Amino acid sequence: MQRRSLVPCVLLLSACPGPVSAVIVTETPVAQPSAPEPVTEPTPPPRPPAPGPILALGGFENVTRIGVDGHIEILQPEDSDDDEDLGVLDDLIIDPQGKIFATADFGLYEVGESTLIPYLELPESIQSMDTAIFGPDGSLWVANAGGIYHRVGERWDSINGDGLLDRPRAVAHLGIDHADRLWMTYLGADWEARVTFRSHGEPWRPIDLSAVAIGPEASFFRSADGFYLHFDSDLVIADEPPAIQVVPMPGALSMGIGPAVQLSNGDFVLTADCNMVRLDPHEPEAATVLLGETLRACSGTTDSLAVDGNDRLWLFSDTGLEVIGPDMTPLASYPMGTIPALAETFFAARADNLGPTTLPQAGPVQHARLLATVVFHDMPMANTPVEFCRYYDSDSNGAPSPCDGASPAYSGKTDRNGRLQIDGVQYGAYHPFAKITVKVDGKTTTRWHWGAPFGMQMAVDGVIDLGSLDFYD
Repeated sequence: MQRRSLVPCVLLLSACPGPVSAVIVTETPVAQPSAPEPVTEPTPPPRPPAPGPILALGGFENVTRIGVDGHIEILQPEDSDDDEDLGVLDDLIIDPQGKIFATADFGLYEVGESTLIPYLELPESIQSMDTAIFGPDGSLWVANAGGIYHRVGERWDSINGDGLLDRPRAVAHLGIDHADRLWMTYLGADWEARVTFRSHGEPWRPIDLSAVAIGPEASFFRSADGFYLHFDSDLVIADEPPAIQVVPMPGALSMGIGPAVQLSNGDFVLTADCNMVRLDPHEPEAATVLLGETLRACSGTTDSLAVDGNDRLWLFSDTGLEVIGPDMTPLASYPMGTIPALAETFFAARADNLGPTTLPQAGPVQHARLLATVVFHDMPMANTPVEFCRYYDSDSNGAPSPCDGASPAYSGKTDRNGRLQIDGVQYGAYHPFAKITVKVDGKTTTRWHWGAPFGMQMAVDGVIDLGSLDFYD
């Protein structure tokens, strides 16, 4: 992909009065591994309380916006040629003033009212963005396999990874605590999660995680009453590193891992599958539990979670959207298919300020016609029974399990040209999984296909065509 250059204003978040366009830049060279100078700029004040949208990122190319009035629309990058493409979208981050940005491979988009506005392109010397955060002072921190980079005024400072980052996407999260220590979670050489921190001008110091249920990544929370890490089913208080305090978790969080948020009073809401727990980290025994089995629109896993300024929780799962009050009482349920614009797997969600004043209106479950061509060894398969389901599970040996018992699941039969048509496929987020039974060397055998996830809102006129479903031995 050809990279573009932007005006100097683009590279200066503090110098830009607003969104920018693509032009030429004189780039300040990135320093060789060095410690950045402390930033002394005051923290920008937050915006006053006001209604705002809910933003959810899915599909790597667009952001879904639930507006103040409950209206839902899909936001995409402003029209541009290929030279101005910042790459696929990866996350949603918030600056200290509450503005929301979408991170991409090579820069940032500001999330506007109706489109994604190119805001910042990384200099060529940084190359890519694996993860990013805004510091408390509004400065930008970026990490990739080459290290960590801090944008201070017009300058990008480089922080040595000390050999910790030896693969793409090694860094999962960055965080900054009350003492301005920089924290990082990353994957080690054994692909196990690691957590480390450093003070200005000092080497990285690891955190002993032997007492923690370690998952593939961890997230950080900085609030008025402390600094916290959340990973797997554990919440960790990390106010005085390298010492940490593991907060005991209720049994509802004993299985699985999901996103977590912090409420305005300092309480946390943590998820495991569709189970939710609200707790005070200093009094975990008084937790409030909401079991996923009581929710209409969450029966699988929690993909993303946002909390608005009214402490309402917006829980996106692979089976729909739930809106839950701060007392853990469900306020609204949107099962898969009731709002086609939400038929997507959302892997990041953020609330702007107080959130919508009006909740979305759900309709009846909608359906589409599914088309595909079934191919085995590059030959269309005529008159072949096909089973299709939304996603697959695997057995204890890692082998895919059949669609039996999956919901929703469908079956059909190809025509003489190998073309498959299934009517009445429920709108939703799909990891397409299909099964055929064929004869190989005179023996009847089963073959499987699973493809890239997609959202049914991408259907045109109620029809979605998967193209070729290729099966092999």
